Amino acid sequence: MTFKGQDPYHYRPEPGNAHRSVGDVVSAVSIRVPLSTAYAETNRISLLISGVLLFTLALLYAFQFLINRRLLFGPLNRIWIKWSIFQRTNTLSAK
Repeated sequence: MTFKGQDPYHYRPEPGNAHRSVGDVVSAVSIRVPLSTAYAETNRISLLISGVLLFTLALLYAFQFLINRRLLFGPLNRIWIKWSIFQRTNTLSAK
């Protein structure tokens, strides 16, 4: 918002802020916030999440191993056995 006769791109200091130089102390407020409790809680939560994810990955790996053994390697093993019988006897029956 500009007023009549004002240049919007020219800085005009507010009253009380003029005539300051580098090194002048205006005011300083220091607040100490204890963060050790927050960091400890965050660390605990991140370790808990990591443990849950690791357990989930282990379960998925075990499930995948069992499914592959039952649906892939079991039938392939039976085919292999039939093939080795066929190579020895030239027949597909297991006599």
